[in-house]
Amino acid sequence: MLSASIEELDIEYAKRYSLYQSLTTNVENLIRTLLESADIEVLRIETRTKSLDSFSSKIRREGKDGKYKKLGDITDLSGIRVIWYCMEDVNRICEIIYNNFHIDKKNSTDKRKTNAPDQFGYLSVHYIVSHDARRKNLPENKQFTGMKAEIQIRTVLQHAWAVLDRRFRYNSPDEIPLAVKRKLFRIGAQLEGADEDLSDVEAKLKALRENYEKVFAAGAYKEEINRDSIAVFIDKSAAALAIVGDARASGIQAYEPVRRDVLERSVLLLVRMLKSMRLDSVDDLNQLLQKLQPRALDIFKEYMNYRSNKPLTISNYGVIRLILCFSDGDLGVRARNNSGFGGALAEFLNAKFRPAPPKVKQEK
Repeated sequence: MLSASIEELDIEYAKRYSLYQSLTTNVENLIRTLLESADIEVLRIETRTKSLDSFSSKIRREGKDGKYKKLGDITDLSGIRVIWYCMEDVNRICEIIYNNFHIDKKNSTDKRKTNAPDQFGYLSVHYIVSHDARRKNLPENKQFTGMKAEIQIRTVLQHAWAVLDRRFRYNSPDEIPLAVKRKLFRIGAQLEGADEDLSDVEAKLKALRENYEKVFAAGAYKEEINRDSIAVFIDKSAAALAIVGDARASGIQAYEPVRRDVLERSVLLLVRMLKSMRLDSVDDLNQLLQKLQPRALDIFKEYMNYRSNKPLTISNYGVIRLILCFSDGDLGVRARNNSGFGGALAEFLNAKFRPAPPKVKQEK
């Protein structure tokens, strides 16, 4: 095949630019679907299709003369960047990408494996991909035959270093003035160390959740109240599950699909309520729910009747917050004062627990 001139490459890319934009969106959507199926909710996905001006500058850059014979030789025209918190999840994401795309190994780089101990840079992964044999002949993908995309996978701290790298625009240690080299290496080392520390924290949290599952399954609830213990407890406790079941039976719906951000806010609201109620342990909550459970279905039906059975969606944690508002005495007062509910739910609770007006004495 004859090599295309620089001008011909410019013309060809301009003609196919919209197709590369479609490829970027296509690959992004597939990545989102794959990660959602694996229950991985990424921090951020960024996309870009190289602009016509950037393309023109790239192929004319010093040292690139004659490198690009055809458009397919340029592998980063369509770019997707996946950013997550810790290395463990980055490793999982890399595995998913590797197993669901055809990887151009010659042009892909994994700097986790190639960086020397003192190498300047960040440990991200760059895969050059195309659709694999399972997907390339699908009707929606045939238009992308012969086209490649670049997928970058990195942690949020690796991304921070990449942004700094672009800011200072140094590509190797030899280009750095001696006056600033030491500080830049220190920043890189600190970010890499922080990345490792975050991975350690994630591993410890995972081990803690696994321990909660083990002890709760054995019926031991003496653990402290925190976000992770409560999240595991609500999923494992017979009393909590029965109350949630009563809520669903009354017509209160669950979130489908489950949104992680909603659940995070909801569990934190529940923990805040429990702290305000001055419960000392998960066992205190378990005993309280056991007392409330026989009344739960009637309470939920009463509320649905109050709102004329209009559709209502509440998370499992929100259901537990609602039932705790019906605790006796000061526990109930503190729960209602810190329920986090607004709108119709707040009105219902106010009407339900509003003190009766004092009786007016009749004059004789």
